[in-house]
Amino acid sequence: MSSIVVTAAGHSRSRTGIAGGVTRLPSMTGQGSVSMSHRPLVGALWREHSAEYIERVSDVTCVEVMFEDLADLNQLPHSLKRLKARGVEILVHGATLSLGSAERPDPRRLARMARVADLVDAPLVSEHVAFVRASEVDSWHVLPLHRTRDTLEVFLENLAEAKELIGRPFAVENVAHLFDWSDHEMDQGTFLREVLVQGDVQLLLDVENLRIDEVNLGMDATHVIDAIPLERLAYVHMAGGAEKDGVAFDTHSAPISRETYHLLESLAERVDVPRVTIERDVQLTSAEELRTELNGINEALARGTARRLERAPG
Repeated sequence: MSSIVVTAAGHSRSRTGIAGGVTRLPSMTGQGSVSMSHRPLVGALWREHSAEYIERVSDVTCVEVMFEDLADLNQLPHSLKRLKARGVEILVHGATLSLGSAERPDPRRLARMARVADLVDAPLVSEHVAFVRASEVDSWHVLPLHRTRDTLEVFLENLAEAKELIGRPFAVENVAHLFDWSDHEMDQGTFLREVLVQGDVQLLLDVENLRIDEVNLGMDATHVIDAIPLERLAYVHMAGGAEKDGVAFDTHSAPISRETYHLLESLAERVDVPRVTIERDVQLTSAEELRTELNGINEALARGTARRLERAPG
């Protein structure tokens, strides 16, 4: 049966599939749970302006890079070379693949992401459950999807193309909502669960985005956490944002809030957290500031893990 998905700009894309329900896809090897047999890796989003501070903090054991920042380079920046030499894990993240668009993914962008992942030998690449473009119109911001079965089908097909071309374990990230679509067929937790299970990918859980959704949508973040398969958790984003006139914004420019630390602690009560990275695009002013936030992350993880172990049988 044919279905049509229409983007915000009015462009349509014909798909073949079932319209009445969610189709289960077979599991693919290598995309399942992440084992936790060691202390969680912690670190930050690497940007050129923050590279010096990141290098000076010995507690940094992983960093995240945006593929868009490195796609035109023939070799790694010296800072990343030094981090890699000391054993720091480098993850590759993206914000422009627009896997939720009605159009198929741009093969040039996929190839650039794959090239960066090869350059850093990334164990994992990730993108958002979102769209940023409709035809040639670019929002320059990740936008939430209309959570319908048709949209899910489109996203899964685009995701499969991205996974095949990039050829590395893939994770998807929840986005912050400045608005929401009407007439959803699934709540956020259910939609994320379907993407993870049917797409056979791992989860990049942005805890700050959950907090923002609590403010902007009145959503209970723990309900989303409880709805998704946490055995697929690959890593966590932490960040600090801003509020104006009762609206929360994911600015990546402020210290992590107490509420966001509490959500990380709540997550650690439920599951081992393999990795955590801090997203700070601007206003990271010192290595000490980064060290303070990493300490806060480790403390939240320790508190949550301790409570989980106290409840464990035996």
